[in-house]
Amino acid sequence: MSSAVRTYRGQTREQVQEHRAAVLDVREAQKRALGAQEYVAACARAEPQQVARIVDIPQVDGVPAFPERDWIHVQLMQLVRDLNVPWLVLLQTECAAERPTCASLHVGKDVYLCPTHGDGRACTALEYIHHALDGVAKQLSSTQAFPPQQPIPTRSVRLFGTACKQLARIFLHIYHHHPALFARCEADTALYARFRLLSERFTLFPADALPVEP
Repeated sequence: MSSAVRTYRGQTREQVQEHRAAVLDVREAQKRALGAQEYVAACARAEPQQVARIVDIPQVDGVPAFPERDWIHVQLMQLVRDLNVPWLVLLQTECAAERPTCASLHVGKDVYLCPTHGDGRACTALEYIHHALDGVAKQLSSTQAFPPQQPIPTRSVRLFGTACKQLARIFLHIYHHHPALFARCEADTALYARFRLLSERFTLFPADALPVEP
């Protein structure tokens, strides 16, 4: 799912980019079926370094504009989307199976087996990352777990923690074993800072397991 941005015949490229960078008004977002998703995507595009603005639920007349569970769900889906560029694009050429720490997913001294196969088969770090992101995206997109236009059921909340565990492993592999790439991508996107703040704000993943971003 993507944020709805309309373009019109006769618009210049600069006008389209300006439109895409505009932050959606919160009250307007509340009126839309995908308003929370569109609002988060617009904030992330416009000012990626303003992580608190992206992560914190906006207020309208002193009341949260969106339900907390819906907000967390949207935030996690946006994180998965935003990991693709530039993070995964740059990782394709650097995270080579020939590297000792990338033959499988290493995070410091820990090694993780890909949960996708269920038979103990080892994946390279890059394969693990792709499989993990596909799995997280599939879970978060499940209409059984997250029925459209309905409150998110309590039983589905556990999937937030599962998603954060996989995202944390991906970020930490890059942090520990591809530090220059991590620094470059984080400087451009502040994506790890966003993930860390989201984890802290809503107690999704132990903050002490996540290093402070450089």
